[in-house]
Amino acid sequence: MHAQVLEFLRRMQERWPAALGPDALAGGRVLECGSYIINGSPRAVYGAGTEYVGLDWRAGPGVDALGLTHAYTDPGSPTGEVGFDLVVSTEMLEHDPYWPASLANMARLVKPGGSLLVTCAGPARGAHEVDCAPAHGEQASGGHYRGLSAVEVVVELRRAAVWSHVHAEQVGLTGARPSDTYVACIGKRADQRVGPAESARVAGLVSVVIPAVGQPILTAGAVETVRAEPGCPVEIVLVDNGSQPENAEFLAGLGADVYLRYDRMLGYPAACNRGLAVAAGEYICLLNNDATPATDGWAGQLVATLEEQPAAIVSPVTDFIANPAQDVRHASRRVTAVDKLFFVCVLMRSNLLAQIGTLDEEFGLGNSEDEEFCHRVRARGGRLVVDPRVFVRHVGHATFGRLPAGMFDELLAHNRALLRRKIAVAGQELKVTS
Repeated sequence: MHAQVLEFLRRMQERWPAALGPDALAGGRVLECGSYIINGSPRAVYGAGTEYVGLDWRAGPGVDALGLTHAYTDPGSPTGEVGFDLVVSTEMLEHDPYWPASLANMARLVKPGGSLLVTCAGPARGAHEVDCAPAHGEQASGGHYRGLSAVEVVVELRRAAVWSHVHAEQVGLTGARPSDTYVACIGKRADQRVGPAESARVAGLVSVVIPAVGQPILTAGAVETVRAEPGCPVEIVLVDNGSQPENAEFLAGLGADVYLRYDRMLGYPAACNRGLAVAAGEYICLLNNDATPATDGWAGQLVATLEEQPAAIVSPVTDFIANPAQDVRHASRRVTAVDKLFFVCVLMRSNLLAQIGTLDEEFGLGNSEDEEFCHRVRARGGRLVVDPRVFVRHVGHATFGRLPAGMFDELLAHNRALLRRKIAVAGQELKVTS
């Protein structure tokens, strides 16, 4: 366990003292999965005053119980009626050939109201140890090693349980520190098992995915407006797309249902795709962080429009946009089918992504990926509509406006040319297959 892992554990303790603080855990039960001490232990952070159980497949320092995480049954609660106040695993999952089942079992072992902390190597970190638990009954280690992304871990943990908050970080993308994945799931709920798997989407729930690079005040306004939505149940998935550390701390404290941080800018389409991957709702709303819905019941109205039309994607009108069909000053007074939508705020069903795919990350920092996505939707018979009954205020260019002089124009020209090439290729493919 290197120093950055310990720093993450302490940050989470400071952020959620009511769940992870010494007073909160005093007299409680803590399970550490992969507890063999090589270079430090979470026991130093969470062990004081607790019943602390260290689990590993081999005996050694820090190991209180022998077993494999995916198959472990709590001897103090064999039927699961008690469970642990905290389950923590650091630097273990990359060595675990059963990692999806291990994550599911860790979530099962957390009692209602409890929390789960996981850190492991990220995809870009090379193998630092390949000694791991035997796989499929083998007597010796198979040398399994696979770094995991934050999305992979979050998807499994949201599939396994419902949490009040999920905080995830993918660090080391700049090369300035080791490639690591950090995830904290706070406050396990007693709700029925749901999650982001397509077969387990939450009926009626709107997942609002907000990508942000800094802009703390604007982002806070978007988050607070969405949280106040009275029209239908919503969850907020905030994707921190490379904010500076001080802004990241602010964004993490906004209380999104899921906060997903990357330590370098991925680009708008890539950031949206990460949020889409972990979203749990039957419906998906992509919302710019400088956009604030101004119509009461806006999400419920967009859902109703989507179902009534029927349509593949629906957009409100707004006051800063280059597409006249979505501009409040020029748009029709009734729900209207259009040829394209710019993604200031759009709503779609989650199953559309399985049919069409996600945003094309070849568009880099962004621009034109929304038009390319709309082209794929229309090529498969999907309708795009604008609902003038819903209005969204939009500051506009809050992120791109900070680019060096001339860079935005160059990006726009490059992506427009890329869009034309992609549409031309798609047209040729349709001719061949039709």
